[in-house]
Amino acid sequence: MTRFGNGWGLSPFIAVAGCLAFTTSAFAVGGAPGSPDWPCPQRKVVKLSASDLQWDGELAEATKEWRRDSGVSKLVELLASRRTSQDAAADALKAFSDKLPAGDRAAKLTLVFVGLLDTVNEYRSAVISGIERFNKRQKGRASEIEQEGLKLAEMKKSIGGDPRLSAEYDKAVELYDWNVRVFEERRQNLPIACEIPPAIDGRTFELVREIRELLKPGG
Repeated sequence: MTRFGNGWGLSPFIAVAGCLAFTTSAFAVGGAPGSPDWPCPQRKVVKLSASDLQWDGELAEATKEWRRDSGVSKLVELLASRRTSQDAAADALKAFSDKLPAGDRAAKLTLVFVGLLDTVNEYRSAVISGIERFNKRQKGRASEIEQEGLKLAEMKKSIGGDPRLSAEYDKAVELYDWNVRVFEERRQNLPIACEIPPAIDGRTFELVREIRELLKPGG
């Protein structure tokens, strides 16, 4: 017999279920207003803007053109990939800039900036949506486990001395234990997932800083 079936009465199931619901909601305290499914303590930033990255140049034309430039598109893909180290990305950016005629450098590097911003925002959006979907499922699962605990508590009261009901109860408790463990393991992954958007932002800021440096005279 599992620990919950060892004469503890109905309180363990209710206590564990309540704890699951509490930990899910408590972790969401840092969520942005209007974002009930955002579970991270970090502020939810839906989309990075040029100003967030300290860019104040003109971007209107670049927004339309960067995808049409194969060299820029290839570089942007490399820069945006988290498989590319920060140093390798900076080296690729410098090599690209060094090959440009001086008169084309500002326009081309602006295309790179816009392409990087667009690509990073697409990736961030997918990550944020995934985190919110995951947290929404967890909140739903917490509610289901709470109901399972209440049913087990009622089931325990009806066992009496019936060996068949006792065996069914033990199996149900084992399943409940398993569901709680899976829930907790998944919950522990949330802090790791919450670090992804800030990591993307920090990497992007450093790459944009490199671009700004290359745009300076002698860069």
